Amino acid sequence: MYLETERLIIRSFNETDVKDVFEYLSDETVMEYIELIMTYEKVVSFIHNAGIKNKLVFAIVLKNINKVIGHLIFHKYTNKNTYEIGWIINKKYWNKGYAMEVSKKIIEYGFEELKIKKIIGETEEKNIKSIKTFEKVGMKKVRKNINGLIEYEIKNTT
Repeated sequence: MYLETERLIIRSFNETDVKDVFEYLSDETVMEYIELIMTYEKVVSFIHNAGIKNKLVFAIVLKNINKVIGHLIFHKYTNKNTYEIGWIINKKYWNKGYAMEVSKKIIEYGFEELKIKKIIGETEEKNIKSIKTFEKVGMKKVRKNINGLIEYEIKNTT
């Protein structure tokens, strides 16, 4: 995958992204609502397995400095017509609208190019920043799922 927005590139990961990714996946503040922080070795494995091999996550690159500032989660969820969306962004780049920018672009891509029917996102109830982003891109709160996460969705109306 390769998509561009005004400020960002969404692209497949490569092995040279490890240093940038380790910078945010090893940060406790960034990982607060996600999972435990990752070691350098776990980041190498994550990029290889989730990014390169299985294409579940994609690098978010800030164009003007050509740096991976986070990653976008975008993959089939329950079936071929439902995908999951999410993101993890380096805290140095928070509050700049990047999560919303990549979300809008991937929702447009999913509905217009892939012709999927629904996109869902899930987060902890305390993760107010993600909840606000889901809502700003038009996603609606659906339920609390079996994992205790709040689930949001947006449906393709075309």
